[in-house]
Amino acid sequence: MYNLADIIRFKQKRALSLPSSSIAYRYISQIEKPLLGRQFIGKRGPPVDFNLLSTIIADVKAEPVPKDYFSIHLRLGDLTGRVPFESYINLIKQHELDSKYKGATIFWGIHNGKGVKKSTEYIDNLTRAIKRLGLKVSIRSDEVDKDLKSLAESPCLILSVGGFSWLAGSLNPHHVIWDHQAPPRFPWADRSRPNTHRRLNQLRLGYNYQKE
Repeated sequence: MYNLADIIRFKQKRALSLPSSSIAYRYISQIEKPLLGRQFIGKRGPPVDFNLLSTIIADVKAEPVPKDYFSIHLRLGDLTGRVPFESYINLIKQHELDSKYKGATIFWGIHNGKGVKKSTEYIDNLTRAIKRLGLKVSIRSDEVDKDLKSLAESPCLILSVGGFSWLAGSLNPHHVIWDHQAPPRFPWADRSRPNTHRRLNQLRLGYNYQKE
């Protein structure tokens, strides 16, 4: 597992040390002047080439989400509990997903290996709550490239916080529920880092791309 979202967002050159078949390598090797860290160029930060990224993802082989299932992405680990699991249930009801779909596919990931026990408890609580709505639940945590492909093509996607969820939502042309990302403010973004306004502009560009 590698931090795909940061590599894409900040054009990190370390992607070139990854397998040549990976999304990160294929993307970074095709853009100009990849950066060493998280520096930004220009007022709005390095733009993500979503058209190129979509083309690359189209070649990734991954199990698709069934058409009668919606997807939920969970950002767990050190951010477990940042979004209460009840909030997903509220969104399911608000958008009437429990009457439109047969079940939910939960995708989850732990960014840095922290909080495994709390993450497991969170998934269990959310799973039980979804089943109480009369929905079936499947749980996935695959290779990052495969998960991004599945999320980006899901018929309906509820996002969590964080860069990976943002990236999946930006690439998905279908029904994306952005409430936890909270555009245009994106309150989950770290405002202690320099160039905050540029980072936020980049996140807004992804949101606008999905909405076009």
